[in-house]
Amino acid sequence: MDSQIENFFSEIENLIELQLKENIQDKSEVKKKFREGKKLIDELEEDDEELYKFFKFKYHTTYASYLKTVGEVDNATKQQNLAKRYKNFREKSLLEDVEKQLKNIQPILGDNILEYIRQTFKQLIKLPVTSQ
Repeated sequence: MDSQIENFFSEIENLIELQLKENIQDKSEVKKKFREGKKLIDELEEDDEELYKFFKFKYHTTYASYLKTVGEVDNATKQQNLAKRYKNFREKSLLEDVEKQLKNIQPILGDNILEYIRQTFKQLIKLPVTSQ
């Protein structure tokens, strides 16, 4: 299921790129693709909550970026607000994963190095993501 969702994100990226490159004004195909992707992600909710929330965050941020690019600022703001629901979960999940891995390597690295890695990661996760 998650490979289908990853394919969706790849396809939507290509579709958006084509729309912008060719200056296609009809947004219906892209919006239809977003609806299809949302349906795929929603099917994941019962099977894997963590992955579901990760993909929901990615979906809403991707959609918000697209809407902002095509001038639909109000709708983009709505999508950004929806993404915020999943942002904290994503950060918490990342921190938990890092913590688990650090415990595995603690005997090798020692406490001082691990604490430095923890602090560095916490600072990195708070940095805003910028698009290229």
